[in-house]
Amino acid sequence: SREAQLAAERGIATEALLPYARANFPQVVKLVSKCRERVLTRKTNLSGVSDLGDTSMLDKFLKTPVYEAITLLNSELKDHQRLRDKAQTSLQALEKTQQTMMVLRQRLLGTAKEILQQAVNPDHCPLCRTEFEEGQLLARMVADTEVGISEQASVLQTDISSAIASISDAQAQLLKLQSLLAFAGDKAPFATVARVLEQIAQERAEIDRDREELDAILAKFNILQNDGLSLNDLSSKLLIAGLAELPSLEDLQKIQSNYRETLNT
Repeated sequence: SREAQLAAERGIATEALLPYARANFPQVVKLVSKCRERVLTRKTNLSGVSDLGDTSMLDKFLKTPVYEAITLLNSELKDHQRLRDKAQTSLQALEKTQQTMMVLRQRLLGTAKEILQQAVNPDHCPLCRTEFEEGQLLARMVADTEVGISEQASVLQTDISSAIASISDAQAQLLKLQSLLAFAGDKAPFATVARVLEQIAQERAEIDRDREELDAILAKFNILQNDGLSLNDLSSKLLIAGLAELPSLEDLQKIQSNYRETLNT
């Protein structure tokens, strides 16, 4: 009869579904999808802090909320920039003064030479009346001016180098804090730097666990695929069996039993 023929066909179809039910294939596929989604979500969350590197430079801000730390650091940065600009302006002014003094010194040197050449004793200062070793009077007049200018320039150059180093450090810290701010999102105004760093460490640990779980599930999925199981094949067999979804192994065996009873009556 038509009923018996249909029961026979669906009995065969349900038997073909047994490997899928034993492996709980739909659940494996679902787990693969969920694990991949979790890994992708965590990877996206961590993308902004992937190159965070050493955060020891943020130790002074550990107890400070991230947003507040950025505000404080911006203020520090502006202070360092002002110091740099002030020192650079002073150095430029000093260099101009130095150029002017070089001209004056050349004139003074020329005048001094003329005076000393005309003096009876060129090593005797006509102003302070001090006696110098031969040739030392003229050398002293030039050297004293050069040393004064050179020392001032050296101090200013040191100030500029120090300010530039401080600016570089502040900018590096600011980049890291801005990464923390982006990671923390809406919680940033309240979360301290230490708390956000803890959250990043936790997220990194979680993504490592998720990746391990995904690898394990994919290994199982690949074995099932090598055994000939696939979603397309499952859909086709379910259609033939007249089922909307794969039942549990126990329910599938009950369905098989019902078909056998139909055939035996």
